[in-house]
Amino acid sequence: MTERTEHQRKAIYNVKPIKAKQELEDFRGALLTENLDSLSGNRSGKRNLMLFDFGVNTGLRVSDIVRLKVKQVQNKNRFTIRETKTGKERTIFIKNIRKELSNYIYEMKLKQDDFLFPSRKHGYHVSTTQVYRFLVKAGKTCGRSDIGTHTMRKTFGYWYYKQGGSIEKLNAHFLTIAAKPSQKKYIGIDQEDIEKKPAEFPYLDIFLLKNHFGRF
Repeated sequence: MTERTEHQRKAIYNVKPIKAKQELEDFRGALLTENLDSLSGNRSGKRNLMLFDFGVNTGLRVSDIVRLKVKQVQNKNRFTIRETKTGKERTIFIKNIRKELSNYIYEMKLKQDDFLFPSRKHGYHVSTTQVYRFLVKAGKTCGRSDIGTHTMRKTFGYWYYKQGGSIEKLNAHFLTIAAKPSQKKYIGIDQEDIEKKPAEFPYLDIFLLKNHFGRF
């Protein structure tokens, strides 16, 4: 393993999921309001919030999310995508956020061939660097210094697992991490989490994760 690869690996594991419901709500609020004073009004805030919600509800990598176009998801319960990193084709279930997506597309006045998460520069999608920056900024607003683009996938995985989902199914469909201890480490499962009873983990209304794999 090269020094750069090892640095990247450590950076990924230093980014954490959002484990508490109130903290998740605070974070979403920070995303929505952080651009209220800009000349674009709240357009960027709405985009940033929808992108985050999309990420934590689908588990997709940010590199795949930013490339999505409106026609791929509008008025659909699911869609198929070929992952950029793995080259694998996956079916993504979005029934649980279909209404939110429709409202977002309408409010943003997006057309079928537009990028779902557009940049301020016409004809371009928001970059992964921009996503990283607004997630980090929202994290700092909430007193978190461990937020990054992997927070979305980790939050998805964390809550899927803590609500009774199989780590094996989670890995097979999303994480593709070889060793089981590394799978739990990636999604932020520590000894304290393991010792908690399932009832101590509140069900998050924005997650309907059974849509991904059927019944737990």
